[in-house]
Amino acid sequence: MVLDGEKEMPLVPRDLSHQCTFSEKEKNQVMSLRTWSESQESLRFKSFFRKLIDIKPVFQFFNLACQLVAKQFLLKENCYVLKVWDGTRPSCQTYCVAEVKEDAWTASSELEEKTRGWTADVHLYDDHVEEARALDVGSFICINNVQVVVKVCL
Repeated sequence: MVLDGEKEMPLVPRDLSHQCTFSEKEKNQVMSLRTWSESQESLRFKSFFRKLIDIKPVFQFFNLACQLVAKQFLLKENCYVLKVWDGTRPSCQTYCVAEVKEDAWTASSELEEKTRGWTADVHLYDDHVEEARALDVGSFICINNVQVVVKVCL
């Protein structure tokens, strides 16, 4: 379960499939963690943003501000694959964990040409599929908790 880390935010899971209630003790524990995390420089939200050029196998999860270049729905996996870029060339080649059809992308040919070799593939599953369906190619988006599967570091 993922909760917002800001002190003033309500205790509502970000994942819409979870419905729960918190005891007073649990609420106090969450508030204590939020207070502690605010005091930790390395845990501040901005420090989790990375650029594609900074991708290394050691980064487990990070946030990415990027532009959506193309997207494709994979029925068998019930996921969307997004091709994204942030203006930097990825330092590692990312690996698409699902089989995509090269002729099935929803894309802007102009944007694809401009970003060839500068994109990374991001897979969105579960509750995020509907959000991905609504995204327009060319939109600027922030993706939280990205985990990249690295194929080759350049």
